[in-house]
Amino acid sequence: MKGQETAPPPTGSPSPISNWWQHYYLQSAQPMLRLQLIWIESMTQAMQLEADLFHAITQSNITLVQCLTQNRRRCTHAELNEHYQALAKTLADAHADRIAGVTQLSNDFRRCLWEEI
Repeated sequence: MKGQETAPPPTGSPSPISNWWQHYYLQSAQPMLRLQLIWIESMTQAMQLEADLFHAITQSNITLVQCLTQNRRRCTHAELNEHYQALAKTLADAHADRIAGVTQLSNDFRRCLWEEI
C-alpha cells in the first residue's frame, strides 16, 4: 500500500535512545534479580536440609528392616530394641540439625535481603 509507511528493518547497531533505555532498565532490574537469586539460593539450602533429613530417615529404616528381614535367625527383642533406640537417636539428631539449619537460613536470608535493600 502506498500510503502506509513500514518500519525500517532491524540493524546490527541499536540507536542511542535504545542504548540509553536498556542501560537504565537493566540497572533498575538488577536489585530484583539479586533478590530473586538470594531467594532461590535460600530455597535450595532449605531443600538440601530436607533431603538430609530424608536421608537420615532412610538409613535408619534400612538398618531396622535389615534386622527384621535379612537375619537367618530372628531378631531378638534386645537387638530390635537396640536398633529402635539407634533409629530414634539418629532421627532426633537429624531433626535438631535440620531445625538449627533452618533458623540459621532465616537469619542469612534476612541479612542478604537487607543488604540488597
